[in-house]
Amino acid sequence: MKKNNLKVDVIISYISLVTTVIITFFLTKYQLKFLGKEQYGIIALVNSVIGYISILDLGIGQTVTRYVALYKSKGEKDKLEQLVGNSFKNYIKISLIGIIFGTVIVLNSNNIFPNLTTTEAYLFKTCFVIALFNIILQIPGATFNSVLVAHQKFKFLKLATIVKNITRAIAMIVLLHLGYNVIMIFVVDLIINQAVNLLNFLMVKHSLKVKMNFTKLDKEITNQIKHYSFFVFLGIITDQIFWKTDGIILGMFSTISIVGIYNISAQLVSQYLNFSSTFSGVFLPKLTEMVSKGASKNEINNFFTKASKFQFMIVAMILINYIFLGKQFILLWVGPSMIEAYYFGLVIFIALTVPMFQTTGYQILFAMNKHKFRSIVYLFNAILNLFMSVILFKIIGPMGPALATAIAMFIGNTLIMNIYYKKILELKLIRFFSTVCGRTGIIAILTSGIFIILNNYIIENSFLTLILKAAISNSLYIIGIYFVSLSKEERNKVYSKFKKKVKA
Repeated sequence: MKKNNLKVDVIISYISLVTTVIITFFLTKYQLKFLGKEQYGIIALVNSVIGYISILDLGIGQTVTRYVALYKSKGEKDKLEQLVGNSFKNYIKISLIGIIFGTVIVLNSNNIFPNLTTTEAYLFKTCFVIALFNIILQIPGATFNSVLVAHQKFKFLKLATIVKNITRAIAMIVLLHLGYNVIMIFVVDLIINQAVNLLNFLMVKHSLKVKMNFTKLDKEITNQIKHYSFFVFLGIITDQIFWKTDGIILGMFSTISIVGIYNISAQLVSQYLNFSSTFSGVFLPKLTEMVSKGASKNEINNFFTKASKFQFMIVAMILINYIFLGKQFILLWVGPSMIEAYYFGLVIFIALTVPMFQTTGYQILFAMNKHKFRSIVYLFNAILNLFMSVILFKIIGPMGPALATAIAMFIGNTLIMNIYYKKILELKLIRFFSTVCGRTGIIAILTSGIFIILNNYIIENSFLTLILKAAISNSLYIIGIYFVSLSKEERNKVYSKFKKKVKA
């Protein structure tokens, strides 16, 4: 991928992400207004449970991306098409297993979630069946998405996501105004997701000219793929346990309203994660190519450090905005009854900071086929989080799962993984963190002071004052980043690009 194309893909990825964030926030407000906390809680609970069906992907999606990119770079089209065909065939088998698991959950839902009322139990079962049908069709469709990612068709994928989200938002707003309940939300998702699946299939078949060859792969290649896929799958399981268990624990031991409140913080955390993963997600094909061509550890570390530096600029800005404006935003967004979500989110936001700007490191491990250790660490992390969540919930209530998540994240994602980076990549940690965080950290601290002053002097609670405080503080932050965090070479590049845009 050419350097300019990579930058364009990152920019489009962020445009897609910003669009998704804005639409998600507006839709959440609409859903709470028209459906109420209970039905909103049903959405959160169904999505938490259905996530366990989605892990039946078994890591095939990311495996397809890696090996398609590898075979493409080597010009081995036959192996590429065999991989695509066999992956699709395996996904069909997995979907059948998903139907069995889903049926077991539906039949036992009253025992799993005894605190649901009769109406809530009916809504949960109905919505879950629709969501199950959706995910069963999504699993085979993931093959085509993976092929598009491997061919670096990020512009197409992100533009499709933007159109999908806008269409979904319009449909839901209209239907909510017409008086439909939570069931229709899952019906809309089913229809739109399958339309995107069809579009991806047509793109792969007609634009990329990639066919599905169902001939069995060579045994040695199959074993390599299975080994790689297993540890990707292990990572997917741990992510699922780590991020979705809290909602299920609250659904089992608490009320559906608490599940809804916790889901507000989970949405904010999810968007926080997306801002960083969107940046690094476009790098896997590039990194795979670098590794296959024998790039040195020094070259890979420089790539890692540079990417992390720019990620931290974004992460730090989001974090300080949440710390100082998050409570006001939640009050204006979903009302005072949901304010507890701010504190759930705050604990996790802080713990996420280092892992957030190191997501490129995860992509490097995947490209180097060194993700085995990460998957094992994350599995330990997820199990630790699960047990701690139950224990801390019984001691301190709903804040318990959030605190457990933060503690587990610090131990596994930050402490252990950085020791591993030092060993595998020979990453000089002190140099890495000083380069990535040093100057930007100072700007973030100074900007925090601006936020404190503005919060003390601008007390009125309105979207106008929220935007005003954000605009003043973030403008100063960006100016500080430009003159302090960026090197002279980086500033010159930014200036020359700006100059070209003005002339154009």
